[in-house]
Amino acid sequence: MWILGILLPVLVIGLIVAAVVAFMRSRAVEGDGITFSAVLVGYVALAMLVSVFLLAGGTALLIKTAFSGAVGRDFSYSTALEPRYSPYEPFYPPESGKAAPEPESWVDPSDNALRNDIAAGVTLVFLGLTLFAVHGTAAVVLRRRGAQGAHFVSRVYNLLGLAGASIAFLASGGAALHGIIRRYVLETENLDAWELPHPGDPLAFAVVFLPLSLWFGWRVWQEFALEAPE
Repeated sequence: MWILGILLPVLVIGLIVAAVVAFMRSRAVEGDGITFSAVLVGYVALAMLVSVFLLAGGTALLIKTAFSGAVGRDFSYSTALEPRYSPYEPFYPPESGKAAPEPESWVDPSDNALRNDIAAGVTLVFLGLTLFAVHGTAAVVLRRRGAQGAHFVSRVYNLLGLAGASIAFLASGGAALHGIIRRYVLETENLDAWELPHPGDPLAFAVVFLPLSLWFGWRVWQEFALEAPE
């Protein structure tokens, strides 16, 4: 989920720039600004773009959990045992000179993390598919009715998708490569269990965003490089 925090500023800046360009272009061509149909087309495209990244994020979380089963739990999650103290045990600060209470039990944090990722992944996939289905249908209807600015919004949609997916892939791919090299190539005997890298998380996002960036890149190539000259 950390990669979505990187994508949010990129999408916001891109949408602001796209809105300004669309407004200036509309005034220059038609002289009356942006119509309601153009605003509706822009909203539908934005919702579809958000749904694509929700779906990608949810899929990456599910792939992360699959890595933990195929490669090993500690490939994606920290398996270092954590102490659990009884809430009824008194706490003694170090300066009191009294011995701290012993842990009531030791818990593997990966169990809860795995369940949280499965629940979050399924939720994001469901939300992404639902949002895309509804707004994808609306986009088809608007395009058939010849809504203003549909072609321009489609170009902006593809460009923002390419930028977001590419940044997500580069960030997650770089983190995954670093974790794999640190875990399997360089010496790890001097590392404690909690210091061992877990490349399953960034690798899962890289696996999802690589084909997504290639898809948006192909769409942008179709829009510009393969467009017939007017």
